[in-house]
Amino acid sequence: TSEHFGDLPTRSGSFRAVVRAGDSVTAYTRAGAGRPVVLLRAPRSDHPGWCSVSEAIAAAGFRAITPEEVPEPEFFSTWLRQFLDGLGLPRISLVTDEALGVPAIGFALLEPDRVDRLVLLSAAISDTTEVDGALGDGPASVSHPLLLVRSDRPLEEMVARVVRFLAGEPLVLD
Repeated sequence: TSEHFGDLPTRSGSFRAVVRAGDSVTAYTRAGAGRPVVLLRAPRSDHPGWCSVSEAIAAAGFRAITPEEVPEPEFFSTWLRQFLDGLGLPRISLVTDEALGVPAIGFALLEPDRVDRLVLLSAAISDTTEVDGALGDGPASVSHPLLLVRSDRPLEEMVARVVRFLAGEPLVLD
């Protein structure tokens, strides 16, 4: 999938910035360098390992971009498209919590050229194993690798699975 990302900036480190997304300005934190991964957490969501996931993604050679606020689901797709345009990002991977799972999946299906991989962290997944599959059943250009991860698993294990998936490594599901 590296052909989708072209030449990526090599600036590393962590910093806070703002970007105009349509009519609004969105503050975000960026850490690391490499292929862009946008981490989206619903308003009022308090996932205990969110910072650890972001730090691990950045340390693994990705550019972790975490907006401080995400709009309500009805405005999500428009806002995300404008946010990515404001950052100059044509294609990303998405990591999101369960509250934004449906809007994130909808965005991936409506904007197939913009999403490379999608990860959904959820305590509500009923099985004890993760699901590694594809979102969509059409040609490869409209199918996205999808990982559903139980967010109540041990933090180190959850983070390692997410990073391996984003890197395109095969996962061993138990």
